[in-house]
Amino acid sequence: MLTNSKKYGVIILAAGFSSRMGELKAMLPFGGIPALSKLIRTTKLAGITEIVVVLGYNSETLLPLIDCEMDSEKLQPLLDYEKQTENVKLQIEKETVRSVFNPNYEQGMFTSVQAGVSVLNPEIEAFFVLPVDCPLIPPQVFLDLVNAYEDNPSFMIVPCFNGKKGHPPLLPVSLIPEILNNNGEKGLKEIMTIHQEKLIRLDLDFEEVVMDMDSKEDYKALTLHWEKMQTPDCDNCLRLLEQFNTPTFAKAHCIAVADLAVKIAEALSKHGIKLNSDLIRSSALLHDMVRDRPRHGEEGAAIARLYGFDLAADLIENHMFYLKGKGDEAITEMDILCLADKMMKETQLVDLNERAQPMMEKFSEDAKIIERIQVRFKKAFELESQINQITGRTIKEIWQSV
Repeated sequence: MLTNSKKYGVIILAAGFSSRMGELKAMLPFGGIPALSKLIRTTKLAGITEIVVVLGYNSETLLPLIDCEMDSEKLQPLLDYEKQTENVKLQIEKETVRSVFNPNYEQGMFTSVQAGVSVLNPEIEAFFVLPVDCPLIPPQVFLDLVNAYEDNPSFMIVPCFNGKKGHPPLLPVSLIPEILNNNGEKGLKEIMTIHQEKLIRLDLDFEEVVMDMDSKEDYKALTLHWEKMQTPDCDNCLRLLEQFNTPTFAKAHCIAVADLAVKIAEALSKHGIKLNSDLIRSSALLHDMVRDRPRHGEEGAAIARLYGFDLAADLIENHMFYLKGKGDEAITEMDILCLADKMMKETQLVDLNERAQPMMEKFSEDAKIIERIQVRFKKAFELESQINQITGRTIKEIWQSV
C-alpha cells in the first residue's frame, strides 16, 4: 500500500454507452462484484484515497454503487462461502468515492478525462486514468507505477506487457491545463505523443494491463482470466515466497500443507465431493508466506490481494482462526486448508492431539484461550472423522498414498 497516498489520484472513466457490449460494462460482474466496484476496491487496496468516477450514460444505474450500500446478493464471490463464518464472507460496504457527471459524454472518452481532471484535488502530484473496461488490473500495478514515478518525477509512466502499452497511465498534474484546453480531436494520446520525451514505458509481468472488454466475447475471456487469477500456479506461488523472504522452514511447511490438502481434496472428489483443488493448493502454498510477522494471516492475505488473488486471500486471512458454523455439513476449501495446516507440524504429519497439547500447556493459565483452542480442535476432530467416513481411509493413509 502507498505510504504517500495523498500525492496520487485516480480517474475512473465510466460514462460511455457500452454500445458494442450491449449492456453497461461497469455493471458486469467478476466473482459477483460489478466491474466499477471492483476497480474502486482495487484502487483503495493500492492505498489511493483520491478516487473520482466520471459518469455519463445511464448514470442513475451506477450512482448506487458509489453512494449507497450494495446489494449483498450481487456481491457473492465466485465460490459459495455463504455458509461459512462472517469473517470469510465478502464484506459489503459503501464505496466512499466522488463522482462527477460528464454532460458531454456523447462526444467521446476524452471529455470524461477532462471532466475528471477538473475536480481532482489540487494537492495531488499525479493521477491515473483508468477506463472501466479494464477491470482486472491488480493493485500491485499501481504501486509499481508509483515507484517508477517516484524515481522519475513529472514523467508520464505507462504500463506495458510484452512491449504493448496498456492501462492505467500515471500522469503528472502539470498536464491538466493542456488537457482542459485541448479540443479533444485526438484526445489524450495526442498530448502524450507531444511529450513523448517524458514518457516512460514500464514493462510489467501483469498481462491484465493490456486486457479490456468491448464485446461479449471480451467479457467472457476476462471472466475466465479472472477465475484463473484466483489460483496462481505453483511457480508463481514459490516466486512470491522468495520475493517476500519466507523463512525456509515456513516455505517447507507451506509445501507440505499444500501436498496434504490437495491429496485430501482428491480423495474426497472420488466420493462425489467436488472442491477447487487449484484454489486449495495456491492458498496452502501462500498461507504462511509472512509467518515471521505478527498477524501473518492478515498480512499474507493483503499481499495476495495486491496481486489479484482475491479468493485465495480469503482463505489465507482466516486459516488460523476459522471455525465451522453450527449445522454446516458441506466440506469446503477452507475446511481442508485448516485441517491440513493443523495436522502438519512443519513437514511431518502428526495427530491432532499432538498439535493441541503444546498450545494447551502454553496457555494453561488463560481459561478463555483454552476454551477457544478446545472448540477449534473439537471441530477439527469432527472434520477428520467425517473425511475418514466418506473416504474409508485415515488422513495418514491419504497422506501416504501416491
